[in-house]
Amino acid sequence: NGHILHVVGFELLRPFFFLPHGSLAKFLERLEAEYIATNPYHSHVHAADMCNSFFYLVSKLGFWRGNCFAEYQHASMILAALGHDVGHFGRNNTFVVNSRHKYAITYNDRSVMENYHASKLVGLLEQPSEGVKLLEQMPSEQAPKSRNLIISLILATDTSKHLEELSAFRLRLGSDSFDPHVEGSDQLQLVSMLFRAADIGHSAKPWDIHFTWSQRVVEEFHAQGDEEKRLGLKVSPLCERDGFRMASSQVGFLQFICLPTWRELGRCEEHIERMRRAQTPLSDAGSTRGSKDRSTRRRVTAHVGASSSTAPEPWRRTLTTQTVVPSPGTISSPNTLSPGTISAPIVNIQAGVAGTEGTTPVEDEEVLAFEKPGRYISKVCLAHCEENFQAWKTQADIDRGVSDNSPSVPSALGSRAPTLQRAPTGSRHNTYTSSYGSSSTFSARSRTSPQ
Repeated sequence: NGHILHVVGFELLRPFFFLPHGSLAKFLERLEAEYIATNPYHSHVHAADMCNSFFYLVSKLGFWRGNCFAEYQHASMILAALGHDVGHFGRNNTFVVNSRHKYAITYNDRSVMENYHASKLVGLLEQPSEGVKLLEQMPSEQAPKSRNLIISLILATDTSKHLEELSAFRLRLGSDSFDPHVEGSDQLQLVSMLFRAADIGHSAKPWDIHFTWSQRVVEEFHAQGDEEKRLGLKVSPLCERDGFRMASSQVGFLQFICLPTWRELGRCEEHIERMRRAQTPLSDAGSTRGSKDRSTRRRVTAHVGASSSTAPEPWRRTLTTQTVVPSPGTISSPNTLSPGTISAPIVNIQAGVAGTEGTTPVEDEEVLAFEKPGRYISKVCLAHCEENFQAWKTQADIDRGVSDNSPSVPSALGSRAPTLQRAPTGSRHNTYTSSYGSSSTFSARSRTSPQ
């Protein structure tokens, strides 16, 4: 019903005892309303998808349960993911700086949109609902730490700093002393990288999902380029409609940003797996934090058990990708979600309560299976990203006339790989059709993005 952010957020945040359900529901309602639903890419749908992806990555690395993070940190991570693009109006930092937008002046041209999103989210957290602020029941000593973590994670999504931070992560990962189970700085560095990876997570999803999100972001870029022309500004990179070749742009994005990120996270996954094989006492890894965090966790466990015997903790499920991404061919309707049954409980938006109608209790065996150590990032995320890269690269070669007589996709990719076919030369549309049977068309001149 157009409230996917509310559903995902409530499902992941409702177990925390310091987040009253009534206040939480009202907060999520306000947060979702602050997103511009007509944005092709940076909408509440992207926020929900990113949050779900982030939760998946953290869980698969085994960092959601156990004592590695305190409960306030878990809640802060989810809140940051849900609000990481709140208020985004479809323009990037280059645009707001060059146009001398009020946000650029306020934030001194530095990580402008990221600072704005963080400030907006913290402001929403400070607004009382039913006379109570959302984080008011969080222990006083943890509230400032929560805000600091939220701000740090959102600022980490500044694309201009991504390569620098990735290099720092690569260097630290190569150190024998790297231990995200115990070292706070290593934890923050890893979580920040997972946060950023989730933000570009469509690059590591099956082709039809990646293809759809790629078209959406291109549509948003081109709308920015159109406005830059109207304002007499230099058109930002990737924002020029005329002569734009989508495949070539995606090759660069995946080759220089996405693939290096997933490869380093794959290395991190191997490092963590080696530590587990060496029988690192993960259950005691948080012992240096003192008894306070452990007692907090015990209180949370007791609260969850007392509040609802049928409501599983957030680590018990993630929503399927089909429920948080648009289906291919529906680019003009950002709110349209592909068919699928949401496994989360039905949320009463007005009353702010979650029922258990339509849900199936998840057994402990399923929980353990979900968090079972394995090479998920390497075998799933990186593998998808490599396949997507090869598909775009092949199409880019075709566009350049280099391999007109070669197969569209190398046979080594297997049956999961897509085949792209370009629209006939001279067409006024820049069209790619996927072998999955869906197609989407961009007008090279006349189409504009709703704002």
